[in-house]
Amino acid sequence: MYGVSAEDDHIAPWRQTFRINAYVTSPKRFVLSSSGHILAILNPPVDPPNRSFRVGAAHRGQTADAWRAKAETNEGSWWQDWSAWLAEKCGPLGPPPPLASEAFPRLADAPGSYVLERQRKLAPTLPAQRNPVRLRQRLGPTTYPDCHPHP
Repeated sequence: MYGVSAEDDHIAPWRQTFRINAYVTSPKRFVLSSSGHILAILNPPVDPPNRSFRVGAAHRGQTADAWRAKAETNEGSWWQDWSAWLAEKCGPLGPPPPLASEAFPRLADAPGSYVLERQRKLAPTLPAQRNPVRLRQRLGPTTYPDCHPHP
């Protein structure tokens, strides 16, 4: 198991998420990424590195602080560590499977028609100042620089 947590996460505190290791019997690798709930996960490799992470094997019965004391500190993104970990456990890269099949045909182009349905359903319930349909009706057609006219 490869577990990732954020050092400054206010929603899922890392010491609490570390506790998953007590319930998993397979080999475990745990990563503690610097930053908060979102930036710790959305942490692509950049040069020079903006963040750091700690990484190491986790064991059942080990406390979060004991793991942290032994974990290796690295500069940069944990994504490369994850890619290397995956490469050891996965087969060779290949083409992705088809997104649609005869059993499961494609219904619509991305992002899907449900996006438009939700907007139509929500529009009448929104206050006029936040309602895009009413706002367009009130303001009329608008033109943006270097853009097509919007009804």
